[in-house]
Amino acid sequence: MSVVETRILRARRRARPGTVAACALGLALLLAASACAMQAYEGPERPEARLAQLERWSRHGVFAGFDPGYAGVLPSPLPRYRHQTAVYEIDGRRTGWARRIYLLPGRHVARVEYQRLPEALSCRLGGCVPDTRQRGLTVTFIAGAGRAYRIKAERTRGRTWVWVEDITETAASGAAVGGAKPPPGPGPRAPSR
Repeated sequence: MSVVETRILRARRRARPGTVAACALGLALLLAASACAMQAYEGPERPEARLAQLERWSRHGVFAGFDPGYAGVLPSPLPRYRHQTAVYEIDGRRTGWARRIYLLPGRHVARVEYQRLPEALSCRLGGCVPDTRQRGLTVTFIAGAGRAYRIKAERTRGRTWVWVEDITETAASGAAVGGAKPPPGPGPRAPSR
């Protein structure tokens, strides 16, 4: 038996019986906390029909094609996104790890962090794209009772655009209710040779 194997056996003998159970409980609590919601208003809880919901985190801009970082010839099995947005403050209150934020109907101001994600798996692993995080972006919107919203951001044409979309089933698809979406059309032109 090698020295390494002996040390491993000794470490296993010293491990407390409740260690695995404590780790499992901690993981379960962490997962439960990731699915929690935040009440971003004063007073008692109210029925969901009288509140607006805001998703704290979103990714969008899925792109297709071959991923040079994934064997060079096969499409990547992982979903790949171009843009990631996270709300870190709503009406002056930190959002923490909440997945969903409940708001009273009316005007709200959200502070957002935006990041453009690398387009290849190899870039994610190797860090070929510089850090593109932008913190402190602000968007104002008016929330309606019984509605659900998602904040999105995108950097194009030398500017970062931040907007709020109503994602309620009855809403027009992709309708911006706050901020400004980038105008349609081609992005910046590549320099001619």
